[in-house]
This record gives sequence, C-alpha cells and structure tokens, in this order.
Amino acid sequence: MYPRSFKDSNGDGIGDIKGIIEKIDYIAKLGVDAIWVSPFFQSPMKDFGYDISDYRAVDPIFGSLQDFDELILASKGRDGCRTPIVWDAQKPFGDFSRAGAWLPLANEHFSKCVNAQQRDPNSVLRFYQTFLKWLAKQIALRWGQVRMPECSNTNILLIERHIDLTEPNTSLERADSKSANSQYLLGVFNLSNVTQSTKLAVGARADSFDTRVTSSENCLELAPDSFAYFSRVKNSTERKV
Repeated sequence: MYPRSFKDSNGDGIGDIKGIIEKIDYIAKLGVDAIWVSPFFQSPMKDFGYDISDYRAVDPIFGSLQDFDELILASKGRDGCRTPIVWDAQKPFGDFSRAGAWLPLANEHFSKCVNAQQRDPNSVLRFYQTFLKWLAKQIALRWGQVRMPECSNTNILLIERHIDLTEPNTSLERADSKSANSQYLLGVFNLSNVTQSTKLAVGARADSFDTRVTSSENCLELAPDSFAYFSRVKNSTERKV
C-alpha cells in the first residue's frame, strides 16, 4: 500500500495514515489478512519517502507516531480465525481471560458464544458433539476398507466403508471388535448447490446428522451441501436416482 496516494484524510492532497485507518474495514472486507505499507518515515522526500532520515519517526505529511499506533490497534483482530473464543457472553472479556483478551473480541461472536450453543440443540456445536460421539462408535469408519460405488447422479458422492471382523486377519483385532462382527456404512454426500434425491437399499437405516436431510421409505432427499450415513446389507449398491 502506497500511503501518499491511498486516502487523504485532511484534504491537503497527500494520503496519510489516518486515511488508511478510515478504510481499514473496506480492506478487511476484501479478504486482506496482512498490510504492507510503503515507507512513511521521516524523510527529505527527494525520493518520495524512500530516502529515510529517521526510522523512528513518522513524516508529518503522513501523520504522527500516535496515528501509527492507532493503525496497529485498528488492524489487530481483523482475522476472524484469530479472534478469541467467546465462552460466556455475560462474563467480562467473554470469559476468555480474567486479565483481558489479547486480541479484540468480535461483537458478532457474542451471540454464538459456547454456553449459548450448548443450550441450543440445533447449534453447530451440538451438531459436531453428537456427530463425533457417533463417529467414535463406527468401527467401519475407523478400520474398514473403502469403496466408492458408482452413482448415476454425478452430484452425489457415495463412499462405502466395510469391515468384517470374522475374517482371519489379526490386524483387525481391536479392543472394540467384540461389539460387532461386521459393519457396512454408506456415506451419501450432496456436492451440489441444489436439492438432490437418491434411492436407498431396502431396509437401510439412516443416521442423519444434518437437519436438511429427509428420508421416506427408500428415498433420501439431500439439501445443498448436506450429507448422511446409513447402514446397509452387503451388495445392496445404490444404482438409480
């Protein structure tokens, strides 16, 4: 970023640090996660600021050291991935720290604080908690073989996981092997941005963790970008959509 021509905050015809601050929200909305600013140090300006005379001072045409400090503060915490987690919106600093958060807390995160999501059965947090508990019990997903059956609908991805603990393979002897002799699971994923439907094998038992997935008899309807797993008998590969 070349400050001289970026944004003039005081109308003197020269861009300055305060001009950058005024546009920091716009810069963040562009997806920028780092700013490289051309020299704004004190300079005789014979080379448009690149001939620096004092690396510890801001040239008056660009502002002051206080302006630079304000720019640093305005830039911090713009990366949503580095915003502290808000655990409890009612407690100081979102209950992230007793001494204060080291990065600014995003206001939009208070409505999605952890304790609020724990109370909401349809929250993202509760979804993943339920899914991970289910996942831990699926031996086929952890140790089984992988197969990708063909599907006539190219918008749907099928992934089958199969494990048979009755086979003479000592490598499959696990601590949880007594819970089931074999397991077949089929993951059905809608990769498109429109609703898709597919037929299921007779007797299939759906384990859907996505509220946008509905099933009736032997048909599964998946909303855009949704998925479901279901148990099925061997060789009952889905073919028709």
